[in-house]
Amino acid sequence: MDSNRKDTYQIMANAEAELDAIVSYFVFELGLPHIAKQIIDLLMQSMRKLTIEPYIAPFMDEPEFRDKGIRRLVVEKHKIFYIVNEAKAQIEIIHILHERQDYQRVLGDKITTD
Repeated sequence: MDSNRKDTYQIMANAEAELDAIVSYFVFELGLPHIAKQIIDLLMQSMRKLTIEPYIAPFMDEPEFRDKGIRRLVVEKHKIFYIVNEAKAQIEIIHILHERQDYQRVLGDKITTD
């Protein structure tokens, strides 16, 4: 681990929409805004940790995802999918999914980093 590492992270459009969906589900469907805040806080804390330790999570096992440099960090019942962009010294958060979601289908769709 490089203790001087100071990458930034960027939440891509898909991941941003998925964060919004997490909040909406807990706030509007379950009526549990405090749980939504706890989950979002934990996910954000985990993303900040990636700026210090970007290689803490392994590459994905599937060759089609590993070859694209996609890593998966498990955060309780959610998974943060990200790419380390060395050229920009940036962590690109591409998806944030619940453990029950079909990540292979989601990641198999066009991966965007916009």
